[in-house]
Amino acid sequence: MGFCGCRSHSATSPAQQKVVQSLVQQPAQARVETEEEKSCHEFVQGFYDWYINGHLNNTVGPAWYDVAKKRPSILSPQLRQLLNWEAADEAATNSVGALDFDPFLASQDPMVGYKVKSVSAEGDQCKAFVTGSPDLRKVELQRTNGGWTFTDFDYSYFSEDGKTRQFPDDDLVHMLATERERVSVERKRSTRQRRLIAHPHSAVDDSRRKPE
Repeated sequence: MGFCGCRSHSATSPAQQKVVQSLVQQPAQARVETEEEKSCHEFVQGFYDWYINGHLNNTVGPAWYDVAKKRPSILSPQLRQLLNWEAADEAATNSVGALDFDPFLASQDPMVGYKVKSVSAEGDQCKAFVTGSPDLRKVELQRTNGGWTFTDFDYSYFSEDGKTRQFPDDDLVHMLATERERVSVERKRSTRQRRLIAHPHSAVDDSRRKPE
């Protein structure tokens, strides 16, 4: 008796082949957002619709200056304070501080089509991924008694190919806090120098003082 080493297989009908092919080609369904994620999604999209379609065209100077004044409740206390400080300092010194771009758009030139691509919520925290600028990595939010508030904006800096990083990742709160600290140190140094010029003997007197 001869022996065949071939694998045995059952024939597949054309109808079965079509079913298998449709299952393989069918795209994976998008994950259904939870109620918290839907709420966060709508909040972020609503902000960008207002900011792009209305606010940008009805403001003089950098548009982000007025957000903390016109809609303070949408910003966390820390972010609101840092933005107000940065806006006031730039206006007072007539110079660019930490921000040479719009922090909400991550761009110097406003673009159109800022859309929430996806959100991820856990507890009272939410992260929204927004399309519109390649540098805007994600937006961070927190739910409070009054609703959602923006807590931070995270940035990634890529070259035109979209793959090569030009600079390390950063975030708005870190940038503003670092700039505030830098300005504070410089102002203290400048004040000390002016005092020494006006009272040159004070440096000698200070050096003779015993530490308490």
